[in-house]
Amino acid sequence: MKARACSGLRRGNAPCGVMASARGMTLIEIMIVLTIVASVMGLTAFSMSGLTASKVRSEALHVAGAVRYVYGRSAINGVRYQLTFAVGGNTLSAQCSEKNIPVASAETTKEKAKADKEDTEANPFGVAGGGGTMAACDDKILRDFKLKDGVTIARVITSHDEAPVESGNATIGFFPNGFVERSMIWVKGADGGYFTLIVDPMSGRVRVKPGDLEVPDDFFEVEED
Repeated sequence: MKARACSGLRRGNAPCGVMASARGMTLIEIMIVLTIVASVMGLTAFSMSGLTASKVRSEALHVAGAVRYVYGRSAINGVRYQLTFAVGGNTLSAQCSEKNIPVASAETTKEKAKADKEDTEANPFGVAGGGGTMAACDDKILRDFKLKDGVTIARVITSHDEAPVESGNATIGFFPNGFVERSMIWVKGADGGYFTLIVDPMSGRVRVKPGDLEVPDDFFEVEED
């Protein structure tokens, strides 16, 4: 059986068989390009997700550093401090008492904190002996503390809260006897990713954990000396 002869039609100087081959190669090339583009887009999305998580973790560590810093300043200066978080926003500020205050035992401090729970504005942390009102600290390191755009303080809870604070202001108290309110802070990224900060009341140590962790069952239990 004889092969069908080419009709002899030409486009430019190329025979019809050559044009058919060129048309087939073009389709293959398009498929290859589309595959490459899809792969690049997938890698870019994965890379952006990784960058966002890294950004949130970095800012969570930034908050942890602020907590440790205030813990140390309270002990060194012998005054009561507090950190105020703009929940739902990305700022925090520090306040401190106007003068040195008598230092009660850790157990007395915790008992007083419970007794003064209903009057958190006047004496939010139940420090024995009073010691003046709280005012903004003249501290260059904590002045205008702000997280990067796209990262917010999602929630805060302390041992004197019944539930996490999800809007408005939330405060964490620091005492010159080396005690800080047991607390958890949730830092959230624009993509919905979380890091959870857990503050140890006796040491001021802050653990930064990935994810939106729940409040543990023993969170409100009193620490034993």
